[in-house]
Amino acid sequence: MSDDPRDLLSAYLDGELDGAERDAVEAYLDGSGDARAELEALAAVRTTDVLARWGGEEFLLLLPETDLGAATQVLSRIQARIADLRVEAGATKLVLTFSAGLTASRPGEPISGAIERADRAMYAAKAGGRNRVMCEC
Repeated sequence: MSDDPRDLLSAYLDGELDGAERDAVEAYLDGSGDARAELEALAAVRTTDVLARWGGEEFLLLLPETDLGAATQVLSRIQARIADLRVEAGATKLVLTFSAGLTASRPGEPISGAIERADRAMYAAKAGGRNRVMCEC
């Protein structure tokens, strides 16, 4: 990676269960939906990317030496893989949605600043209807 901090893009990711019975179903699944979403996300990232659980249910994806177009492609692959997941809780079939906030590091900005902006963008994606990627670049 070069010394240019703009070469690092951060994405804050959240895969969520949709549906009216969400709380009961999440208790029933005991996290298996999250685990499957995590595995799908891992399968979609490049070998140079770093994906880690960040906070309670969210993930942080660091994309070194990546431009916005390539980062968007990675997030689109993750979103497509998660959309294809079928999670069942008893007789109930669930849909996982994927929301992400994407941002690029700014010159002189600590990584925590980029992560905070990616977090805000993710919450904007969720507020805008979920299952989307928002960029605060």
